Parts: sequence; structure tokens; C-alpha cells
Amino acid sequence: YRRTRTECNGTLPSLPNGLTPCAATTQGFGEATYGTQLESWSAFGESTLNFSERLRGIVGLRYTSDDLSYRHLRVSTYPADVGGIRASRPLTTGSTTESGVSGRVGLQFDATGDVMVYGTASRGYKGPAYNAFFNMRSIDDFAISKETSDSFELGLKSLLLDNRLRLNLAVFNTKFEGYQANYPDTVGGVIVTRFINAGDVTTEGVEVDFEAQVTEGLTVFGALAYTDASVDKFRCPQGASCPPLDGATLPFAPEWKANIGVNYAMDVFGDKRVDFGLSYTYQDDTQYDLSVNPLSVQPQWEVIDATIALSGPNDRWRFALLG
Repeated sequence: YRRTRTECNGTLPSLPNGLTPCAATTQGFGEATYGTQLESWSAFGESTLNFSERLRGIVGLRYTSDDLSYRHLRVSTYPADVGGIRASRPLTTGSTTESGVSGRVGLQFDATGDVMVYGTASRGYKGPAYNAFFNMRSIDDFAISKETSDSFELGLKSLLLDNRLRLNLAVFNTKFEGYQANYPDTVGGVIVTRFINAGDVTTEGVEVDFEAQVTEGLTVFGALAYTDASVDKFRCPQGASCPPLDGATLPFAPEWKANIGVNYAMDVFGDKRVDFGLSYTYQDDTQYDLSVNPLSVQPQWEVIDATIALSGPNDRWRFALLG
């Protein structure tokens, strides 16, 4: 990766358009060669244990081993750091090894022939990383540690009313340790995105979705999700300036999301089908920056979609008009 900097040495009189040309220019540059290499292996298995015709157990286990290394070399024409380009840095290498055990256990119970309830407990693992980039510094030589998570879920899956209504419900809670995330920072006068261990976070909520075959041609469907995702304890990266983020909302996690729609299908011209569809989608305010920048909040939005479609025999082709 190469970055060039052009500087103005003295100026000429201003032009009629208001621009001031340079009398002369000089150029300097920085060029960096860097990368990472990962070797990973794992062994895993899962089994379903049938305790009875209605009660089942799920057991899964996985062991993962990661060997990660990096290299970085930067050559610069500047003896000291300038905006956007840091001074030369000799070839630097490093490596780390991490391993993790992940898996899940759970129970499934057929309350009736059409209703199944379940509960699971899961352990997650995400391997280490290096934040290798153009303006890499000595504080970036340390590996980003592994991320682990503990998740619990209770739910219901059902087919009701003679299989004309599908209804699913889930309640979940997940806690992350060593949460890996992108964080904005200023390095060498330039804003960069650093990959960090952001600390401990929790996400929990409820999800429900359904699809109902009201008549032979009329289908109604929808989903609703409530999510409370927040930072429990934030770990500010070395050398960075961080606002208070304990309790802050996690990025990419709107509190409410919902959609509902209807589709009516009817046969036409013998072996063809026409569909009339209408749907409504809603998403709550969404933060897209871990540093909780107020300018990075997308306000809530709503979308209404309408569709008219004509399908050929056995759905071999489809022509649709969408708005």
C-alpha cells in the first residue's frame, strides 16, 4: 500500500477564479507491505439422543486451534510522522496461538404432533486477529485476543390449524467476552478503523414469526423482533481516547424490527399464476458506530412494497413489477 503526499512550496498570485497556485511542489511517500497468515484446524461432532418418541437431546462439541502470524514493513521518505504517513518502520513480525472449545447442549420436546418446544445452551469461540494496516505502530503489534460467548435460548416451533399456520417463537440471551469490533481512531493525522477487543457485551431479546394460509390463494406472513444489545464493560484500546461507553447501545442492533405482508395467488391462462403482494417493513433507530457518534445514527424507517407477478408453469419463469 502506497500513500503519496504533495506539499506546496511558496505560492503565486491568486487567479481570477480565486485559486492560489503553488510556485513549486515537493512529494514524499510512504509504502508499506503487510499481511497475516492463519492456520486453523478443528475437530467436531454432534449427536441427537432420542430419550423417547417425544423427547430428544442435542449434544455438540468442537475444538478449534488457531496459529496466526503477521509481518509489516514501512518505508517512508519522511524522517518523522506527518499527516497520513508515519516514519519508516523496520520489518516486524509476530505470532500467537489460541484454542477454544465450543458447542451446545439442548432438549427438544414434542408437546403435540404439531408443537415442539426447545431449550439450548451454547458456547461460542472466535479466533485471534492482528490489526495490520498501513500506519501500524508498536502498540498494534499485540494480537487481538479470542472472543467467547455464552448463549441461552428457549423457543417454540409449531404447525397449527391443519398445517395452515406456522408459528415460531424464541427468547434469547447472549453474553460476549473479549468482543471483537471495529473502533474509529486517529493515527498519523488520519482517521482509521481499528480492530479491537471492545470488552464485554450482552444481547437479549424476543423474536416471533408466522405464516398463515388463510385461503387457498391468500397468504399472510409477518415477523417481530425486540433486541436489547448493549456494552456491559468497555475496554478502551491502548493509545486511544474513548468516551464513556459502558451501557452504550451496540452498533447494527435496532431495538425493534418488524414486517407484515399479504400475498394473493390465482391461476390464469390455464397453467400460469398471477401473484398480488403487499408488505410493510419497519426498523427502529440504528447506531452504526461503536463510539456512539450521534452523526452515525440512522433514524427509524418504514418501507411499503407492492408486487404484481406472473409465473409460468411449475415456476420455470417469473415476470414481476415491484414498487
